[in-house]
Amino acid sequence: MSGARSLFLSIIVVFVVVVSFACGPLSKDGEEEVTRRSEGKALAEEIRFEWVSMGSGSKKDGTRISFGRLRSDDGVLVERRVESYRSSTYAQKEMQSRLIKAAKVLERGTKYTPDGILVGEKAILLLPTSKPGETRYGAVWTYGEKLFVVECSSLRHLLAFEKQDYPLPDPTLDKPGN
Repeated sequence: MSGARSLFLSIIVVFVVVVSFACGPLSKDGEEEVTRRSEGKALAEEIRFEWVSMGSGSKKDGTRISFGRLRSDDGVLVERRVESYRSSTYAQKEMQSRLIKAAKVLERGTKYTPDGILVGEKAILLLPTSKPGETRYGAVWTYGEKLFVVECSSLRHLLAFEKQDYPLPDPTLDKPGN
């Protein structure tokens, strides 16, 4: 198995080198983007997460939230929230608010179930921080009246967590807008 892993990692290195020469110098965000796209499924399978804390409550406006913190096997914290709004319109407004407040929108698109059913809008964000030199990423997406928010200091860990712990909802259980 280690031979297959070495071959896989060699292919990734060659891919990154080829892309680097073809595209010119990459920013830190660009490097992580290439890594994310080239590692695919292996990325999510290599990082493990353990729950540190979790809870639920309500915002001042009555929006229900559930929240939790997880730590990866290499010590990186991931925070996640699910905010339940009165309607999908309110969830979409909150999504737009987060896009406006982001330092940068790294990726924006739609989220689908494995069967190709549209779940909602999704974005990967570079979040504003108050500490110089600190980097914070976010993934936000809507699913009916819910807004899912995942935040982390590492884009790699953020994407791995999303892929592992948020396999897309079973559309037969709870369809958007219901």
